[in-house]
Amino acid sequence: MSMDRPVTQRVVKPVAMGFNQGVDKGLDKGVDKGVDKGLDKGLAKTLAARCAFDNVDMSDFYAASSLGGKGLAGLTAAREAGYALAPIQAQLNACQVQLWREQTQSLLVIIQATDAAGKDSIIRHVFSGLNPAGVRVAAFKQPTPAESAQYYLTRYVNELPARGCISVFNRSYYEDLIMPLAYPATLALTAAEAKRLVKRRAQEVVAWERALIAERVAVIKFYLNVSKLEQARRLIDRIDSPHKRYKFALADVRAHRDYAKLHTVSTAVLQRTHTHTTPWYVIPADHKPLARWLMASILVQHLVKQLAEPVSAATHQTRKATTKASWANATLRPDWLEARRELQDFVSQAR
Repeated sequence: MSMDRPVTQRVVKPVAMGFNQGVDKGLDKGVDKGVDKGLDKGLAKTLAARCAFDNVDMSDFYAASSLGGKGLAGLTAAREAGYALAPIQAQLNACQVQLWREQTQSLLVIIQATDAAGKDSIIRHVFSGLNPAGVRVAAFKQPTPAESAQYYLTRYVNELPARGCISVFNRSYYEDLIMPLAYPATLALTAAEAKRLVKRRAQEVVAWERALIAERVAVIKFYLNVSKLEQARRLIDRIDSPHKRYKFALADVRAHRDYAKLHTVSTAVLQRTHTHTTPWYVIPADHKPLARWLMASILVQHLVKQLAEPVSAATHQTRKATTKASWANATLRPDWLEARRELQDFVSQAR
């Protein structure tokens, strides 16, 4: 975790297109193939249970072998297919459409990890099939001096998802729990003071996430668990590959040296903040295609459970046809009729 990176503002990917435009095109192409023939529900449920923090040994949970084989025949099939994301992305797309259509709830996805665990790439691959009008990605860097002078949760509030939308936090307020424990001296704290601070903040975070749930903002949290060996390989690759050097900072090497400490601290923070309603899922991250496939699978399982009814292509098409028919047969409101006359007059005069 980079303490010494240059201070930068958080990066938020912009909304790029109208939602309905992307929904109609995306669904027509993808849902028929993805929703009804997507991830097996039983496998998704099993994967979520295997990756839940309370079922994981963080010290040895880095690769596919960590998941075990019993009851995971579908995992073998996925491996043989190269952990193809397309069927799951189509299902995820359909879930997003229903979330947007209902406009009653939203989803906050938190991704935590140490450096070189693959946060950026997993966001790029898992969420690439979704309509950007309904997804907001916020990458939180080291706080600016102004942000450091505020209450630590302040900068995260404005990035929470609106109704019907999904927000993805690339790093999050959990940095404000992990870093004081790992490097108390940088905050002018003693070890004992840091422990008291983090204990209080952990209680506040759990209470805040409970409040978000009450406001119908579902919270799902992922920790990408990369081994120290794989982290070293990826950092070397960043140095050796010219097109990846922009990702490298000397502070990454410090994080690698402190791997054991950061891993222990992160485990302690996850243990304090893992609850039934806002669980942590630990993703073995040494193999990126597996990590992406696992995260997408768990997201779909979580969303299908969150939404009011199962998502299907047939349901979407039926609702779409019904909506069009109801608009076609509806009597226009008087103010709409007046507006139309005004616009028609303008068009007639322009001819």
